[in-house]
Amino acid sequence: PDVEIAQLLARAYQRSNPGMPLGSGAQAFGNSSGANSGARMRPVGGGAFSEEIFRTLNDISARNPNNPNAALQEMVQLVRQYRTQRQYEQAVLVLNEITRLVPDDASVRGELADIHLKRGLVDEAIEELRRAADVHVRQGHPAEAAQALQQIGELQWQMHQPEQALGTLKQVLHLTPDDMTTRMLYVQYCLELNLNRDAAEQQTILARFYYHNRQTKEAVAALQQLIALDNTNHEAYDLLGQTYYAVGEYEQALRVYRQLSKINPNSSIARERINQIQEMMQSRH
Repeated sequence: PDVEIAQLLARAYQRSNPGMPLGSGAQAFGNSSGANSGARMRPVGGGAFSEEIFRTLNDISARNPNNPNAALQEMVQLVRQYRTQRQYEQAVLVLNEITRLVPDDASVRGELADIHLKRGLVDEAIEELRRAADVHVRQGHPAEAAQALQQIGELQWQMHQPEQALGTLKQVLHLTPDDMTTRMLYVQYCLELNLNRDAAEQQTILARFYYHNRQTKEAVAALQQLIALDNTNHEAYDLLGQTYYAVGEYEQALRVYRQLSKINPNSSIARERINQIQEMMQSRH
């Protein structure tokens, strides 16, 4: 009978608009879609503890034999109850059953990851976050996938896995190339590992982004850090000088181009900019 009840729930789920979002019952965990032909509630683990959870879930399915949304909603409420009482193992068991019925709901994976972190199970949390990221990618949600991956990268860094962390952050930047916050984090990690060339490469992208978007304060900070990383970067000097010039900081711009002329005496850009700035300053007087 326990198995039959679980099978009835699975069949009811499969009959309710296969391939379409579940509706209000699943909304508590976000938009879930698709039917899992192998979905079936089954006991997990052993002992009276797991058997009690299994009986509770089967009671839910028995009350809602033709309404999978209502069953899922009851499961959601059960998870909330367990989490409120800090009964995390029970919550995990229920969430695992939900993932069997709604495998493509990334927020369920995210909640599992959150519980694993609270219990200190970092590897398990990373596994669920990666599954959540995969779901988001398949569903065409790159920003959400990037958010999950960034959390993985930060966890890997905390676990002293720098190569894995940098690799994960590269995935984030591939999905969301305009995510300057993650790019700054990548630069920070590179600097801590003395990977100055990689840091300078990413810092150049940061500086160009802020310059072209006319974010003056951020551009100045990014360009100054780029020059600190690579004091022979002629482009960085030029962009910094142009930024100062654009906001009327002529003295600062002149200082930057004079420094560029010292680094590269043959720079025609430095000479032209210096003459232009000096003429502007003279005309203002």
